[in-house]
Amino acid sequence: MKATDLIKIIKDAYDVGVHDVEDYQFKASAETGDGTWLFDYWSENYDLYDFGIYNDINELIQHHGYYVEWENPGTVIITQE
Repeated sequence: MKATDLIKIIKDAYDVGVHDVEDYQFKASAETGDGTWLFDYWSENYDLYDFGIYNDINELIQHHGYYVEWENPGTVIITQE
């Protein structure tokens, strides 16, 4: 699956900003347009986040063969495995 296909799936589920799109990698903003934090670098809520990545979006991303890593506290890089 190309990054653009995953971006469409993510954008259908969440209002997240993406940029620097390449074939198999892209960057996403930590906060959605409605103020929800999908990626919270400082979160200590381990029921909702796994290493700061909201569990629901992390499962969605991993299901499609990608993984998330931090670029900085406001941006994540989503890359194909």
